[in-house]
Amino acid sequence: MLKNIPVYVSLFVAVCALSVSIWHGKETSRRNHLSLIPHLDIVIVKNESESGKGGIRIINDGIGPAVINTIKLSRKGEVIVDDNESNYIHTKWLELHEIFWPGNNDIKVSYLYPRPGGYLQSKKRIFALEVPSEQLEEPDIWCNLSNVKLEVSYSDVYGNEFQSEFDASTHLYFSECSE
Repeated sequence: MLKNIPVYVSLFVAVCALSVSIWHGKETSRRNHLSLIPHLDIVIVKNESESGKGGIRIINDGIGPAVINTIKLSRKGEVIVDDNESNYIHTKWLELHEIFWPGNNDIKVSYLYPRPGGYLQSKKRIFALEVPSEQLEEPDIWCNLSNVKLEVSYSDVYGNEFQSEFDASTHLYFSECSE
């Protein structure tokens, strides 16, 4: 029996080392997942200091890249755009101008949202709807956006899904608008 003590001690040490190694691998994997979590904010920008533009901006202020899964835009509860498939419904976004500002061709607005399946890198930002500086004082620009809701579903590089939402009806910028 005393002859086998070194064998048992060696076996015990090996099992302990294996347990610590497995635990360390799991902790490292968990830490890696946490270190790449994106976080999208959707905000209204009335006059950005850098560009002088305004609009609805999507900002990734998380640590990792955001993979855009779906983009859903609705106005007054009616879904206008629902890009939940891999194909890109660009023509529907071109129709938005007529929906928001019918007959007003003087208003120039760009719809520059990230495409489903595309990435928004960490610390990057993009206008989902961009208003040039010369149009920022138009009252129709902001009041016609007062009932907009923009929902973005996105995931991190590991496939964990997240959701970000912007509801203009709850925003103070639109408090002077009436329907």
